Amino acid sequence: MLIDDFINSGKRERDKSGGTKKCFVFDEYVLLYGGFKEEELQQEMQIGKELQILGVQLIPTLEYKVVLPPNELGYSRGYMLQQRAKGTWLYSWGMKEDEYKQRLSEIAELGQEKIDKFVSDWMKIIEAGLQVDPSKTENFFYDNGNITFIDLNLRKVSINFQYVFWEVTEVLMGLGLKSKEYSNDLAKVIKKVSHSFVKIGLPLKEISEIITTKWNYILTESQVISIMQDLMAEQNKVKTNTPVEFLSKDGKHL
Repeated sequence: MLIDDFINSGKRERDKSGGTKKCFVFDEYVLLYGGFKEEELQQEMQIGKELQILGVQLIPTLEYKVVLPPNELGYSRGYMLQQRAKGTWLYSWGMKEDEYKQRLSEIAELGQEKIDKFVSDWMKIIEAGLQVDPSKTENFFYDNGNITFIDLNLRKVSINFQYVFWEVTEVLMGLGLKSKEYSNDLAKVIKKVSHSFVKIGLPLKEISEIITTKWNYILTESQVISIMQDLMAEQNKVKTNTPVEFLSKDGKHL
């Protein structure tokens, strides 16, 4: 097994530690050490492979090896091998202010199709049965406009699309790193994510509620009005593009 080569590599100094895992970074792979329920891990691996086939940008576990047998709660300890994500963290808590400003500006200027792709991937992941952890921006890697998901687990809570909209936007804005000082770029991100969710059917009223209650300390009144006007136009466009039956001049279906 490929995983044995990395376990036996002699590398003992971890490169990073998360809440429950140690991370050892190699050129093209990442070796994780921590606790897991074997049956759940197998499910995660299978779902991850299926989503990759669909073009979703995520990093699934390739192989695993149990080192310590299950405890009374069913958790084993062992190693998990994953491919290394391309790029760097979307944001990180250790970012300097100029680094944050530059990354936020990049995200704000991404084409709408890139934001649509990120939202679409997020939705496919949770609908397939995995859970995205939006509490840490280190769970997302950024590379030339593309965003990859890492550290996915089985989803054990119901989907609330309104809440997912808030989570996606918060992640793209940099979570707790954001500041009213960068209001223009933050408004651009909010607008683009809103457009993505309008396209997939989230009611405009629900989007408006979040924008006006969650981000009123960031946005000016004129920015909110501008966003809502754009969204109403987008919603009308979506309705217009809904497939319909076309008739010829004599009234017969084409």
